[in-house]
Amino acid sequence: LWKCDTSTCLIQEDLLEEVQRGRFSWTARNYSFFWGRSLDEGIKYRLGTLFPEQSVQNMNEIVIKPRELPKHFDVRDKWPGFIHEVRDQGDCGSSWAVSTTTISSDRLSIISDGRINATISPQQLLSCNQHRQRGCEGGYLDRAWWYIRKLGVVDEQCYPYDSGRTREPGDCQIPKRSYKVRFRSNPGFDSSVYKMTPPYRVSSREEDIMTEIITNGPVQATFVVHEDFFMYAGGVYRHTELAARKGDSFTGQGYHAVRILGWGVDRSTGREIPYWLAANSWGRQWGEDGLFRIVRGENHCEIESFVIGELTMISFCFLSLNFAKLFENGLAYWIVKLTGGR
Repeated sequence: LWKCDTSTCLIQEDLLEEVQRGRFSWTARNYSFFWGRSLDEGIKYRLGTLFPEQSVQNMNEIVIKPRELPKHFDVRDKWPGFIHEVRDQGDCGSSWAVSTTTISSDRLSIISDGRINATISPQQLLSCNQHRQRGCEGGYLDRAWWYIRKLGVVDEQCYPYDSGRTREPGDCQIPKRSYKVRFRSNPGFDSSVYKMTPPYRVSSREEDIMTEIITNGPVQATFVVHEDFFMYAGGVYRHTELAARKGDSFTGQGYHAVRILGWGVDRSTGREIPYWLAANSWGRQWGEDGLFRIVRGENHCEIESFVIGELTMISFCFLSLNFAKLFENGLAYWIVKLTGGR
């Protein structure tokens, strides 16, 4: 490991060894892409979701009709080919943008029965959704959803992700007034802009979250990442107090947004541990092929405190024209599907 001269390393050697030697429900790994990084850098650039403001916390929760639930469930089994790959946000605190657009992409595929399988661009949110947002230093989920609902977002081909490399949100390439894309990775194709109806907050009850997932698809969850989570390699994660025993300077935490894809029960330790299956945004080399499991039913690390879903996606097409002219010329098309109907 490289040595961090002036601050606590993101990968703390003694903490790593204690987890590897101890009898925990999860295992740790020494990730080379975290070498030489400080804990402060990890919190700043690998997370990026700001805690919801009070008005957002007070959102009414959707009460979902209960149903019989299996002990294990994975959205990838129910909707094969509709769930998008794990993203890598790189060195940008963009989980607020990455999780929002990935959830939107998944649910758009699900409600369109796979007819629309776009990968919606997180870069547009980073570059253009800047009102009271902090770009690569974090953002609010409700403002990201507001932007998609009001203005819409293009797909990844049209607006590729680059902030993980630059650590900057970059200039917006889609001015509001003209809504014309200034550049494309492939100038020959026509672009689509994807919009949606308002998201809703899912009840924090374990069964309600499970019912929402099995009925409508992945959900967005905000949770607290602690210093030991960065070295997670597999198993069911439960935060340890190992770093806290060394002193406050060896601990750190921040809010992060991820997709919950399902749930299950782990018996590898000789006892049953209920867990959530979630997709992180640190690439597939991290965790269990980019995924992680975390204790379910205890609101561990606040994973069940603020869960978001959405039911309706709307897509309309624009062909390098002024946004308003689309409607004048009748070139827009709308695709709407509500739960239980077409």
